[in-house]
Amino acid sequence: MEAERDAALEQVAALTQLVEAARAAVPQNVDFHVQRIRGPVDRFRLRNVGTGPATNVRFVIDPEEEQNRRIPTPQWHLNGPVTLLPDQWADFAASALSPVAGSWRIVFPVFVTVICDEAGAPRRIDLPTDVVAEDDVVS
Repeated sequence: MEAERDAALEQVAALTQLVEAARAAVPQNVDFHVQRIRGPVDRFRLRNVGTGPATNVRFVIDPEEEQNRRIPTPQWHLNGPVTLLPDQWADFAASALSPVAGSWRIVFPVFVTVICDEAGAPRRIDLPTDVVAEDDVVS
């Protein structure tokens, strides 16, 4: 009887190791939230609302759109690669001059596209931009 119990415990330990190894191999969920904060100078924030870190977060920029400057080109305030831990923010700029109703105006993106490295495989994410006033609480 005791030998059967020991064999069962060994099987449970082996299964536990398999489950833990499989869980470690699955990438953690990475998701983002973008805010446009209105104020004297509009600014933007990207927040990692996922459960895992997002490494080498970068913006997807169409070279033609960047060249004609009609579409806002997001740019990090910090130089170098951006890594966001869960619940961490990073500020970026995104505005462009564009003709609107016959005059030049500053325009801002309605959505932002980012790529982040998640478990070695780049992942592209299109993000809508929420607009809040500068005095609103940023959670």
